[in-house]
Amino acid sequence: MLGRLAVRLGRGPGSVLAIRAVLSNPAWRQTRSRSRNAGRRRRPSPPAVTFEPFLPPRSFDFSADLPPGHALALSDPACDSAAVLDVLGPPAGEVVHEHRLICLQRWLSPLTVRPLRAAGGWQVLRPQTRLWRPEEPQYYQWEGSVHQQFVLLTRERVERILERPYAACGIDRWGGQDFDDRLVTQLITAMTQDCADASPAGPLVVDALVTALVARLAGSTPPSMARHRLGPARVRRVLEFIDSELHRPIGLDELAAQADVGVRRFCAAFRDAVGTSPHQHVLQRRVERAKALLCSGSAGLAEIAVAVGFSDQSQFTRTFSRIAGVSPGRYRARHSARR
Repeated sequence: MLGRLAVRLGRGPGSVLAIRAVLSNPAWRQTRSRSRNAGRRRRPSPPAVTFEPFLPPRSFDFSADLPPGHALALSDPACDSAAVLDVLGPPAGEVVHEHRLICLQRWLSPLTVRPLRAAGGWQVLRPQTRLWRPEEPQYYQWEGSVHQQFVLLTRERVERILERPYAACGIDRWGGQDFDDRLVTQLITAMTQDCADASPAGPLVVDALVTALVARLAGSTPPSMARHRLGPARVRRVLEFIDSELHRPIGLDELAAQADVGVRRFCAAFRDAVGTSPHQHVLQRRVERAKALLCSGSAGLAEIAVAVGFSDQSQFTRTFSRIAGVSPGRYRARHSARR
């Protein structure tokens, strides 16, 4: 990562191509290096970013609501009052923006964010969807290049689909929270796939999917987002329990009991707090414990496999190699050669 990249939404002379050019320009890197070494010397301003250069002219102006990043796929310009984007975001940046349109934002991997104009620190959001309402502000900072998908709609399009005023459509009740809805996810995925295929049927597919999406949002209630948050003490208790029981299989119900929440809600609460699933965390800790044993003694691989909770040496070797990028035997040999 070449440091934090601030991103300003809206109109401007910059573009995604400009960002890529700047980041790959040796002069930019040298300037950043001199800036870091000069203490308080002012750093160069980052370029403004907009998707406007990628969009053909159209009667509806979407440029002020488009997200920053590199466009993997864009919808057909003839789509009726809608835009669909498949985006790979920059490695870091800021969003200071007030939406003019209805915007569905879906992120496909954990998103690390913190608010800019409200209290709160960094948090990791598990892959979900959010609906941003017209006139709703969006002020946050993010880190990590995340694959995201966006659907932008005008209020007039919603009114034409549902044949009633926007205020009576019930779309806004989905706003103000992150949510998981299988049908909404399937519809957005189908839209971006059609865009990636260059929309062989023109705007027909996206227009039909947008109609289905609006009908879903208007005709159903948002899923309950009553989420259990794990406080620091509960998180610490769960993590300490995992480390103390790595020598044996650990059940999800045991971990939920340590956190004092139900099994059904524990996985999402753990991911929100730790940034990964319980299963992935346990495997990572088993591998870390195995690394310590490989470096500190002469125990055989089969013995170490049992000591860190794997059923046999074969399972241990496969898992260790996948996570560590090298087999247990080679990891031990490399460490021994360094001593």
